[in-house]
Amino acid sequence: MWGIISTAGYLYIVYEVFGGDIAKLAKDSNSPALSRAMFLLKIFITLGWVYLSPIGYMVLPGNLLSGLFEVSSIDLFYNIADAVNKIGFGLVIYSVAVSETAKSKKALA
Repeated sequence: MWGIISTAGYLYIVYEVFGGDIAKLAKDSNSPALSRAMFLLKIFITLGWVYLSPIGYMVLPGNLLSGLFEVSSIDLFYNIADAVNKIGFGLVIYSVAVSETAKSKKALA
């Protein structure tokens, strides 16, 4: 049940970034910083969530890639993957905020 709930949340994020309201707003925007950020967010979602997370599950004992890593290192793998994804996601959002703030300050000056 919890896997279904978490997958639904993930799919909602994927939908919003690739084709939902957020994607439409970014497309209608004239902001190069926002366009670049959306491109980077798509990369983070695709590489980080679509590829890294399943690899973590596949290395568990009895799965396709079991034995590739020590079972004790799986937590380390997930922590590194989560850090890259979450910090990267945050930095992308932060860069848009800084860029747009600077643009607004120039427009007001």
